[in-house]
Amino acid sequence: MSETLLRIESVAVPDRMTLRIRWRGVRAADVVDLTGWIATGRDVLTPLLDPAVFARARVENYGAAVAWDDRDLSIDAYQLKQLPTNRSLSGRAMRAVGKSERSFRDGLR
Repeated sequence: MSETLLRIESVAVPDRMTLRIRWRGVRAADVVDLTGWIATGRDVLTPLLDPAVFARARVENYGAAVAWDDRDLSIDAYQLKQLPTNRSLSGRAMRAVGKSERSFRDGLR
């Protein structure tokens, strides 16, 4: 059985802790919120909480990962594809969802 390898064509940072992933050979992009993934990484992923660091996201390893530095600060294509996406939401709807999530998180503090 032959399985196609996931490859990332491009990555953009439309919002804090959010990536827009364009997959090789796929027209629509996935918008992935990494808030939960970053929270599970404890100290290792803490640098990604800095907006300046997070904004440096780039495609690495011939499209097999997104990385933020030259060390281990990265997430591979397979992990990205497993995370929930907001592909079907418009820009306005995504901003509204983000605002609601921020309000919810602020209420938990």
